[in-house]
Amino acid sequence: MENLLKRNGYSKLLFQFQLRTGFEVYATNSRSMLSHMTQLCYNIEYHFALAETTEDINWDYIEDIHFDHLYSKNKKYFRSRDILDGLC
Repeated sequence: MENLLKRNGYSKLLFQFQLRTGFEVYATNSRSMLSHMTQLCYNIEYHFALAETTEDINWDYIEDIHFDHLYSKNKKYFRSRDILDGLC
């Protein structure tokens, strides 16, 4: 997360992400959220399948694809980048 934010010019927001905390797992019944998660999972698996070894995986490229991925909520579209722009 830290590298993603720095690489995309959002390093001043690092303090808001509490990156040094433990992991938490959540569940949802939202079909929309589950759909987004499934699409992201398939896309990541696709890029993994293209790589012959784990060293061949371009992690920054995969992160950047999802950073600019369009999501929809209440018939409005947004990207992760749009949310971070609103926090600046």
